[in-house]
Amino acid sequence: MNPSGGSKSHTRRLELQRLEDLLADGAIAEGETVARSLLRDCRSHAQGAAGLARCALARGDLDGALRWAERSARFAPNDIALKAFLAALLIAANRSAAVPPLLDGVAERAAVPTAAIALGQALARLGAMDRLLPLIVRQLHRFPVSVAPLLGDLADHAVLTGGAPGWATADVGLRIAGALPADPADVPDADGAVRIESSRLGRLLAMDRATFLRRYGQRDSGSGLIRFTLSVGPELEGEPLSVILDGKPLLGSPLCPRRHATVEGSVLLDGGGGDSESARSDWALSGWAWCPGDPPQSVTVRVEDETGHAVTVAADRPMEGAQAEGVESGRYGFLIDPVTAGLSPGLLHVTAGPGAQPLAGSPLPWPGPGGTGPGGTGRLSTPAGPRPPRPARLRSPAPVVDVVVPVYRGREETMACLRSVLAAEDRTPREIVVIDDASPDADLVGDLTALAAEGRITLLRNPRNLGFPATVNRGLALHPDRDAVLLNADTLVAGPWLERLRTAAWSAPDVGTVTPLSNDATILSYPSGADRPPPPSLPETAALDRLARSVNAGLRVDLPTAVGFCAYIRRDCLEETGLFEERLFGRGYGEENDFCLRARRLGWRHLGAADVFVAHVGGRSFGRQKAILAARNGRLLERLHPGYDALVQDFIADDPLMAARRRLDLARWAEEDGAGRAPAVLLVTLAGRGGVARFIEERAAALRAEGRRVLRLVPETAVNEEDEDDEEEDGAPLPSARPPATPPERRCRIEVMDRPDLRDLVFRTRAEFGELADALRLAGTAAVEIHHLLGHDAAVLDLAGRLGVPYDLTIHDYGLICPRLSLVDKAGRYCGEPDLAACERCTADPDDRADPELTVGALRRRTRALAAGAGGVTAPTR
Repeated sequence: MNPSGGSKSHTRRLELQRLEDLLADGAIAEGETVARSLLRDCRSHAQGAAGLARCALARGDLDGALRWAERSARFAPNDIALKAFLAALLIAANRSAAVPPLLDGVAERAAVPTAAIALGQALARLGAMDRLLPLIVRQLHRFPVSVAPLLGDLADHAVLTGGAPGWATADVGLRIAGALPADPADVPDADGAVRIESSRLGRLLAMDRATFLRRYGQRDSGSGLIRFTLSVGPELEGEPLSVILDGKPLLGSPLCPRRHATVEGSVLLDGGGGDSESARSDWALSGWAWCPGDPPQSVTVRVEDETGHAVTVAADRPMEGAQAEGVESGRYGFLIDPVTAGLSPGLLHVTAGPGAQPLAGSPLPWPGPGGTGPGGTGRLSTPAGPRPPRPARLRSPAPVVDVVVPVYRGREETMACLRSVLAAEDRTPREIVVIDDASPDADLVGDLTALAAEGRITLLRNPRNLGFPATVNRGLALHPDRDAVLLNADTLVAGPWLERLRTAAWSAPDVGTVTPLSNDATILSYPSGADRPPPPSLPETAALDRLARSVNAGLRVDLPTAVGFCAYIRRDCLEETGLFEERLFGRGYGEENDFCLRARRLGWRHLGAADVFVAHVGGRSFGRQKAILAARNGRLLERLHPGYDALVQDFIADDPLMAARRRLDLARWAEEDGAGRAPAVLLVTLAGRGGVARFIEERAAALRAEGRRVLRLVPETAVNEEDEDDEEEDGAPLPSARPPATPPERRCRIEVMDRPDLRDLVFRTRAEFGELADALRLAGTAAVEIHHLLGHDAAVLDLAGRLGVPYDLTIHDYGLICPRLSLVDKAGRYCGEPDLAACERCTADPDDRADPELTVGALRRRTRALAAGAGGVTAPTR
């Protein structure tokens, strides 16, 4: 970042902290002033709007708080904390029905229970017990009620309304906590037996209800429930226990007793670089740690070297980049100089909290003050520059391919994966090599042993848990002459999958790795988009694989890196590059990227095979640790290979797989019965949320009521947030900074409103105009409505003519006459609608125009022609 950018970022952080301090001190008027100043920068606009919402709430203005909170959530659609705040306000305003659409699919991804509790409160008010009860169970399994008491209130509600006979959960301190109804007369079988059982240990407690409550319970006069708490021994820590009342499990059962509240965090070691005194003292252990069930709780971090010397520090420094870690903003950071702390070279074990939870990345190898490189490994940072050419040597591959499957947990997914590999109709000779990384699942171990005894797999067992990278290396080293496929245990394969991967791998002398498409594979995901659909079943996987084989036969694209869920690795590439890095990446995530970048420096290419589809459950082996590990190791990768992130972002921007994904969508769309298909209306509009989007939803509903099918055409790039509500609001200007520059080619996306699963009908608007028109023609487009052109290539104006259908024009704002969209000047004030010359002067800088290529005069000439050719022109009044 340049100095100017760094200074602005620092100033913005200071202003955000000042806003928090003012609101905490009750200085509402001063807080409003700071919040309004934050609105002017697009990077702090959402936080400014949230600050104004809090100020309005402090003044008792619930409507104003809602307005600003809605704006905040709209400008930061991925910030779950802002959505949770908005949800709480909606509940307070008796608008609970608006909460589930806001929080569904995101609340339970949060690291803290706030959003899930808000969702639960809304569901309780709506009487949606079928959705509330499973939500409560999932949250009881994640968070102790002693640090999330509102979660206990939700469980109480379920019992008091008859949704459950009682509830129970594992609380900190190896305690079981819960509640039962107080009045036996109101409860069927109230005098029944209470039992606590373990599938492994059998019955641990059995007594009648009255005795149980006398011994462990205490009446809560406020709720009418009897709360119970009982302690269990340390031998039951982590043991699944069922708590049963008269044969019925309590809500939250089975549960696993815990000694401490969950602590999360990660750590990196960086510095060194020479023998000078400054280099010797330039080492730093940096990271973060927090208690997600109780964020305000202070967490202590402990670092211990191999001699037993340890230092502790509070994790109370301001934390940047919290959202990338799946963490709420706050003071959870820490920084330790290992030289000053007197730590000895060797492995440094970094733990946090009373339970000494190892942080992601621990243990860390530290060579001492004279060492070098990220992580202290002696490896120098090497930029991810252009790939050098390789000599055109192509040796013959070994006839057999090893399919290497590391296994730890997930019996159901693992056995489904192995069954799919064994059943796949593939002629490629292969050996399935399963490495059991000291799995604690006895049933899974037994299943693997049985398969090995039948000769269907080769089974290796680690004497202790080595972690993913080391386990992979053991499998890759088993047969040093063979190519190998690294296959996650939570994948499904179908058809001749291995044959196609191998063909791609040996299609050129310099191909090192090949990765297929998948439902969850980052840069190789189909469908695209941040929200992942449920993983396909084996029959669905087979159907998608057949489709990919048909429409994308032989299609391969160059990748910046393989994706490790399913990566074919050629043996000669592996020999030259070396095995996966075992010391730096903890339990996993990033080691395959590091391997690929090392191979890239040697001239090896990495291919994506668009004609192969492999299903992937995605991150289940790591659970909640996925976001933490991925973010931590992503920072490490950028330090080891500066420019790697830019390499990936360039690939995403270029999107060489766009046509391959589109072919899959078009083929799936074509599978619909077209004979009885109703005529379609195409609504050309902008992307994102806001007033225009709300109008489009209403218009689409009206068209469907008339028996029409509805398609939307939205820009794939450029502005994602714009509507008439985003003009000056209570004197607040729009953020002044423009969105990221539009790429040289503009793209558009067809959204089939009754097929939200079709996410990849994306076209380069001008270069692929013919293909776009053909797709709309096949969809039976009978009319076009132009609602907004923001972000679109002007070529979309020719669609109705190319299709030979009429079009109507709907005017939503001033964008048809004002390049700024809202008749405001540079200062964000109403311009007074001067003459054309003044408007041209006002927008002389292309950066001040929504479409930099259009002057005011050109925009108005285009608008006149557009209106003249329209069948009708509508200006909505609401």
